[in-house]
Amino acid sequence: MAKIGIRKGFVDRGDPLGWDFATGSFTTDDTWRDLDLSSIVPKNAKAVLLRILLRDDVIGSTIQLRKKGNSNDTNVVWFAEPYTDTYFSTDAICPISDNQKLQYKATNTTFTDLFLSIKGWWI
Repeated sequence: MAKIGIRKGFVDRGDPLGWDFATGSFTTDDTWRDLDLSSIVPKNAKAVLLRILLRDDVIGSTIQLRKKGNSNDTNVVWFAEPYTDTYFSTDAICPISDNQKLQYKATNTTFTDLFLSIKGWWI
């Protein structure tokens, strides 16, 4: 029997004012780094819907995202700059850890623009 007041499924975040993470929020050294979503995502969330926007002057610059606690590069969300100095935007679903964290690994370059926003989450 379902408990009253506990919502399960996708939760739309609504209409945030801007990006949650901007270019300076990311360390771009091709090393896995933590990204703490606890100020946005509730403790019972299992995955998040992300929007990423990137632009760089190097074709193939990448950012990868994965659930914190995973140790391999196979089950990741992966974005790559397909053209020089052109905006590339996409949405993706990424599982998160119980402490509302994911990890990212960005190419060892200085991105022109790198933005990430949380659109919603699954409970």
